[in-house]
Amino acid sequence: MLGNILFICENGDMHEEEKRKRNTVLIAVICICAACIIAAYRFYAYFFQSSYVESYDSTSYTIAAIRLNSTVSHSFDLSEGDIVTITVGQSSGKLSFAIAQDEDNILILEEDAASATYTAEIPEDGTYTMAVKGSRGAGAVVFAFE
Repeated sequence: MLGNILFICENGDMHEEEKRKRNTVLIAVICICAACIIAAYRFYAYFFQSSYVESYDSTSYTIAAIRLNSTVSHSFDLSEGDIVTITVGQSSGKLSFAIAQDEDNILILEEDAASATYTAEIPEDGTYTMAVKGSRGAGAVVFAFE
């Protein structure tokens, strides 16, 4: 206790040396907090954000991903007897795909799809959703309509 009293002047102010120490500690704490925030954001960006390109026209739907951590989808009007060829080129992580008319009418679902070519025949006229889901997935999925 006596040691603490020696750092206090008669008017109750801290000595300049004590103020410098306190300010140095405060700056160090702020720098450590800033570094933690930056590290947390970089971790979040790497593991949870997605980086992909999707393109589509009347004959195909393509998703090319550097990192896919979400579900990407697009709907198309297809006719009975149409053939959809799905080509998966997976380089890392997990890529899954599905073709569905609605939640209860899933035509094809491949969880953690291997790099391969798959086909599906459209059973009836209607609107079908092509979806690709990734979990740190990288690669490409192409749906080609014939």
